[in-house]
Amino acid sequence: MSDLGGAMLSILTDKPTKDGDHFSKVITRDLRTTDMTIRKISVNEGGLPDLDAKAAANRLGAKLEQLLEDRTNHRDVYGEDGRLCGRRLVSAMSGEQKVFRRASGENQGLDVAVSLMIDCSGSMQGKEMNLAKATGYAVAEALSKYESQGVTLEVFGFNDSIFRIKEFGESFPSRSRCFAALEASGGTRFQETLTQSVKKIALRKEARKIVIFITDGDLGVDPAVVVNTLKTEGVEMRGVLVGEENENFFLNAEIKHFGMAKNASNIPSAVFKAMEKDFF
Repeated sequence: MSDLGGAMLSILTDKPTKDGDHFSKVITRDLRTTDMTIRKISVNEGGLPDLDAKAAANRLGAKLEQLLEDRTNHRDVYGEDGRLCGRRLVSAMSGEQKVFRRASGENQGLDVAVSLMIDCSGSMQGKEMNLAKATGYAVAEALSKYESQGVTLEVFGFNDSIFRIKEFGESFPSRSRCFAALEASGGTRFQETLTQSVKKIALRKEARKIVIFITDGDLGVDPAVVVNTLKTEGVEMRGVLVGEENENFFLNAEIKHFGMAKNASNIPSAVFKAMEKDFF
């Protein structure tokens, strides 16, 4: 096992690590990351999202709504009450009253916790940072619509420090202006930040735990051991690459679910590609 692998294992567990150990799911205090500054962004520091972010959020929301509907409403039953079905509007005009859909396979709750990480290191300056903020906003707004159905979400940026945008349990609208305050600067403490995130999300009660991170792929580390450690802990990882193509980061880590956004118009399809396989 590499030094990085041993370090990650000892960070995440309360037991000494040996090659081949299947470590317990007890998350303990990590002395090696306490020197990271963690600051919650004030709404007053931010501002309104740009039009690209809003447009991307709207298109992504529509995609996710269709995805969720396809996976939860397997057998449709039509009646005189329920949810209006657009495909039956023509029938309604001819007098048909059974144009409301009542799915026999109604969603019983998604039961998933999502930690959204946004790379704010120096390599993200310019176009990449703007894309990352727009992508983060789009993801957060789209997922926040499912909070009543069992999705809970936290959002933060990271470089040498951690900048909290939204905590688990906070409403998205009250924190939506905070994305604008993120700026690209400093180094990239990816491993330490990911460890902090995992320690928090691993204690959540939701059945599934997913980390989505937005980056240009220049994180300065080989992510494979980190990601494999998280898999053992039961935390899934998905990603969105912004800016120029640098997919080696995701490929080396064997992260199967990721998308690439070279510009704002690519954001919905990139995020959807990261989410579409077994996300809901």
